[in-house]
Amino acid sequence: DRADSLTEVPTGNCALESAEIPSQVGALNDAAPPPRPPHVLVVEDTDVCARLVRMQLRKLGCTSARAENGEVALDLLRATPPGTYGLVLMDLRMPVMDGF
Repeated sequence: DRADSLTEVPTGNCALESAEIPSQVGALNDAAPPPRPPHVLVVEDTDVCARLVRMQLRKLGCTSARAENGEVALDLLRATPPGTYGLVLMDLRMPVMDGF
């Protein structure tokens, strides 16, 4: 019956051998540290919005920089080594150069 098979608990092969536990714990200790939060480029022309976004990013542990429009953002990206910014958050409607 289908209802009986859904309530059955499988047995066997569920217990860990005591010799397996230390090697698994050691593997966890040797694991790489978690990645750092990204450095974010916030491209926003409105001061209040930029401050709010950067404040939320700071709460998430991210560092950030701000550009007032897309042209400034491109200048910053070209002037910094590749990989400096892990993420770019860009407003769609801005003066000079927008996110479209």
